[in-house]
Amino acid sequence: MLKIIKYHLFIFLLLLFNLAYGQLPDLVAMEYFFDTDPGFGNAIAVPVVADSLVETSFNADVSGLAGGYHILFVRAKDELGNWSFVFTDKFFINPGSVAVGTPEVLPEITQMEYFFDTDPGFGNAIAVSVVADSLVETSFNADVSGLAGGYHILFVRAKDELGSWGIVFTKKLFKDPEPVIPGTPEALPQITKMEYFFDLDPGFGNGTDLLVAPDSLIIENFIADLFTLDVGEHLIFLRVKDENNKWSLSTVDRLYIKGLQVFLEGAYDTITGLMVTGLNDNGLLPLMQPFNVDTSAVWFYDGNESVDSIPNANIVDWVLLQARDTIGADNATLETIKETQVAFLLNNGKIVSLDGESLISFNEPIENELYLVVFHRNHLGVMSSLPIDQSGDSAYSYNFTNRPTRVYGGSAAQKEISNDIWGMLGGDGDGNGIININDKTNVWSSQTGEHGYFSGDFNLDAEVTNKDKNDIIIPNNNLHSQIPE
Repeated sequence: MLKIIKYHLFIFLLLLFNLAYGQLPDLVAMEYFFDTDPGFGNAIAVPVVADSLVETSFNADVSGLAGGYHILFVRAKDELGNWSFVFTDKFFINPGSVAVGTPEVLPEITQMEYFFDTDPGFGNAIAVSVVADSLVETSFNADVSGLAGGYHILFVRAKDELGSWGIVFTKKLFKDPEPVIPGTPEALPQITKMEYFFDLDPGFGNGTDLLVAPDSLIIENFIADLFTLDVGEHLIFLRVKDENNKWSLSTVDRLYIKGLQVFLEGAYDTITGLMVTGLNDNGLLPLMQPFNVDTSAVWFYDGNESVDSIPNANIVDWVLLQARDTIGADNATLETIKETQVAFLLNNGKIVSLDGESLISFNEPIENELYLVVFHRNHLGVMSSLPIDQSGDSAYSYNFTNRPTRVYGGSAAQKEISNDIWGMLGGDGDGNGIININDKTNVWSSQTGEHGYFSGDFNLDAEVTNKDKNDIIIPNNNLHSQIPE
């Protein structure tokens, strides 16, 4: 059996294909085949759990393949019925011990050659010395002395005793350009600008500027600002402009932002894409966790966690997390709570530990599936609709903000607070999991006009005003938590 491990390249290609369309559809099917395409849906199925980003490994059955070189093809289909680009990989099956002269024996490799960039024709490239054999493993020094400075492609191929040429091996390489005198025809134009951007092109010159000293060859390390990136998969693009105002092609790389992310409706600013930090700015955030003040609240937690000071200027408020251990979201009831902990919510929606920066992890082992619940003291809590991935290190990642189906209960459990951005529903001043007249009468009315850390301050600006009632409570009247009890 041939084990094919984690198709990151395949997922990357699929992501590129769908970036222009915003939210990625779920992948619902995956299949593979060798050498010849049997047609969409007719290849060998690979089990997958439906999601917009699938990372999987499987054993490809090669038992029916003859010895020699083959090509593996893998593709996936999304919930809209669209098939992805095909991921391909070449591999070799050792024919094992066979009798010389039988149809199964491989012919001997008798010739090998290489060339750069342009094919000179079979047999006309630079010869590589080989000892004739059916399986050749060799190394050689490729002569690059005649190549100009810059990027090139090396091609290597072999011919067997029957006169058949094999599959071509390719490798990209870069040759440092020879020093040239500025102003001569050989001199490269100087690079005068460098910029990077994420996911979608903002237009030439509108990326994040990287200050560079003009030169014809720049090797630059830089730290990209990842603060505003959502949890999940992203692409980072880098390009440069020369003194003739010509932009280069963009180099692209893939990155994954880890962590937990959630937005509060009341605190979210649609202009900045961040939540306000009014409570923190005014020094009103308590140093002890605030979920131990009301035993009747659905989020009541009697832990005594505290900090000596609020560790981060970007902290919006405290949140409470529950790890529920069960099979299936419908079964994630109160009886399945495995661990509870408090944390801080940053203005970019990231949830961090009490040091203000570490990712969230849980200490208790999960025996089944992990479903995560997030509570805030005056917003309705949310629970993940999908089990949290427990592979890799102990820090967990989940984005509650990028579509309603990520939250148990769907659009009934959250609100679209900006274009394709979803947040926890504000207005649950008494913490009972329901937004109704009692939150206005018993909480907001009694706190109106107050300045401080109050549950009636639904927009978290440190003031209890009519905006909290008119913008939050009234629009959300009669909405309730969808978290299983």
